[in-house]
Amino acid sequence: MKHLIILMFLGCCVNSYCSAQALPTDTIIKTSSAPREAKFAVTFISSDTCNLRINGIDYGEIVKNKAKTIAIPLGNYKFLFESLETGEAIKKRSFRFTRDSLQDGKYTYQVIFKRQN
Repeated sequence: MKHLIILMFLGCCVNSYCSAQALPTDTIIKTSSAPREAKFAVTFISSDTCNLRINGIDYGEIVKNKAKTIAIPLGNYKFLFESLETGEAIKKRSFRFTRDSLQDGKYTYQVIFKRQN
C-alpha cells in the first residue's frame, strides 16, 4: 500500500508540471546570433567586355580591361563568363576560394578570351 501511495504521489507531481509556453511576441528580444561571414574582395579583369555569373547569380558586366571588384565569402564557386563581343562562353565549374589564395585580403581573377580572326 505504501508503494501505491508513493507511486500516485509521484504521478501527480509529474503531471502537475505544465509544458513550455511561447512568450508573447512583444517580449521577445531578437538578436543576431549567427556569425557574419567574412567577405573578401575578388577583382575580375577581362580581355573582352563580358557578363559574369557566379553560382547562377548575375553580377553584371565586366568592361574590357577594367577591373570589377566583388566581395564574396570563402568557399566553392561556379563562374560563367559570356563575352558580349564574340559570344564565347568560359565556364569555370569549380573554383575554390580559400584564405591561402588571398594576398593582402584581396584576390585577382583574370579572364582571357581567345581572339577569333
